[in-house]
Amino acid sequence: MPATNFCFPLPLVLENEHVKLVTFDISVHPKLHVDAAPQTSFYDFLPVGPFNNEQELIASFWEKRINIGAGETAFAIYDKSTSEHAYTGIITYKNTSAEDLVTEIGFLMILPAFQRTHLTSNAVGILMNYALHIPADGGLAKRLGFQMEGVLRWANAWPEAKICGSGGVKVRKEDPRTEEFAYGRNLAILSVCWDDWEAGVKTKVKMEVARTK
Repeated sequence: MPATNFCFPLPLVLENEHVKLVTFDISVHPKLHVDAAPQTSFYDFLPVGPFNNEQELIASFWEKRINIGAGETAFAIYDKSTSEHAYTGIITYKNTSAEDLVTEIGFLMILPAFQRTHLTSNAVGILMNYALHIPADGGLAKRLGFQMEGVLRWANAWPEAKICGSGGVKVRKEDPRTEEFAYGRNLAILSVCWDDWEAGVKTKVKMEVARTK
């Protein structure tokens, strides 16, 4: 059984007609991910990976990034359009606060075979809908209605092995750990607030998750 101490209640499965998100289970999903994800270039734009085995994924992703507090949780993504409901990657909520009613969608890792398909917009749309929809009883980001808030400059130190995911700008020679992290990366901050959601973003998301290609 998956274990989570997320600050909001979550069902074991979040889904729509096309995509199913299952609460990340370290007894199942690390092996699925490592077996399916390529080692080269896949992690260039991510602050995690590559993972040589499932133990590395658990240690450096799950334990250090997800299982660290009530503000983080992860989901495995499955494609319901295939008969076997193929595993397609990982998506997370992070930096979530029950007190401030905020969250981020991050660590989106879609396997290459499923990139630039309906899978990504559906997975993001499901998490947006769960976070922002008031039920009766209570790039992609811009297309889904996110607004640019700004750019966080030099947000991450970045290894040379992942140079494609950096801004291509080297850190100063005198900076510590330059041998390990030779580059820096800027981070674009985009957001959707409840008033955006009610003013049309909800409709945009519904249109995007209706895509099948």
